[in-house]
Amino acid sequence: MKTLMTRDRQREMISEMDQHHNTILGGLSRVHESNNVTFTMPHHNSSLSHHKHHEEMSVLSSRLCIAFGSILILLAIILNLHDLYKLWFTRRKWSSTHVFLFALAISDLLVAFLAFPGFIVYTSSQETWPLGVNLCLLWLYVDWITTITTSTFVMIIFVNHIIIFYVPEVTHKIPGASASAVGLFLYANMLLLPVYVSDSMGIVGKDSSESICFIRTYEHSKWQIAYFVCGCYLPAIVVVVSCLVIRGRLSRSRSRVAAPAGTVLSVISLNNDAEVGKPEQSRQMSSDSASSSIPMKKERDLLQHSSVIALGVVFLFCWTPGYIYDLLDAYANFESHAWDMMSFWLIYLCAFLNPIAIHLPKTAKTIGKLWSKT
Repeated sequence: MKTLMTRDRQREMISEMDQHHNTILGGLSRVHESNNVTFTMPHHNSSLSHHKHHEEMSVLSSRLCIAFGSILILLAIILNLHDLYKLWFTRRKWSSTHVFLFALAISDLLVAFLAFPGFIVYTSSQETWPLGVNLCLLWLYVDWITTITTSTFVMIIFVNHIIIFYVPEVTHKIPGASASAVGLFLYANMLLLPVYVSDSMGIVGKDSSESICFIRTYEHSKWQIAYFVCGCYLPAIVVVVSCLVIRGRLSRSRSRVAAPAGTVLSVISLNNDAEVGKPEQSRQMSSDSASSSIPMKKERDLLQHSSVIALGVVFLFCWTPGYIYDLLDAYANFESHAWDMMSFWLIYLCAFLNPIAIHLPKTAKTIGKLWSKT
């Protein structure tokens, strides 16, 4: 999926462009001269007009691509830098989940700084690469690496969240989580290494005076199966299952919070029974603290559940079209350039939507409170 075009498709596209170019030149050369008067066939003018219109539309689409992409890149950089700044200065309060959120923000920032701009350059240049071999290599490297790290970090966040809430007795040590995050980046490099040490690397080449930049991979190879299963399909399956589990937990938690009076009163009464020998003021303070702390904890849990669910929804929205296209392309020989490009836009959009999804429930709750006061 991260290979924008296979070698055969690249050559087919270049061949079609050459044929179209030769057709136009052939039409221009077919001129009949008689008595010093030149006659041109009408369809030649229509071909030129069609070609000019096509060029104008290409320029317009390129400008729209650059403008829209630049806005998304800028917003993605700002949002992820904000998350990194906020997480770093609260690192003393970190849990293992915060470690993986920090790593996800780094991965998204790499996408926003390098992978997404490279895609904008490639797309706005009519799927050619004008920036040379070194930048092509850097773009491809970051593009493929972040495919694995982004999807896998989302998967780890879901698994870690479920463990925290369903197996609370398990300890979650920060050094272990940090080692896991670093190990995942190393794992992504190891998984991509076969491409860079073999002759399957198709870096910038010159053909028909146009630069191309892509990675050639062997269809259905063991490397490709490992890459897509470990880096794409497994995280998607885990996220779907985890969303269903967390959604069940979320609905049960909301039902409990929806009728807090009986629950809080029972807790208060239990506390009062246990504090019979204490003064009345002390029992009252204990009752107040119990009645306030339990709803607050449940509210925090609800926000955490909602944030993880929002992150999963964004992940599935951005990545599912690409997964479906890969399966159809690999096993049904299905090709659709429009679908392919749409899936790439959605994947890069994920770097912009991830930080929004993480803070969306809390932001919505704050806006709701402000709205209720007005």
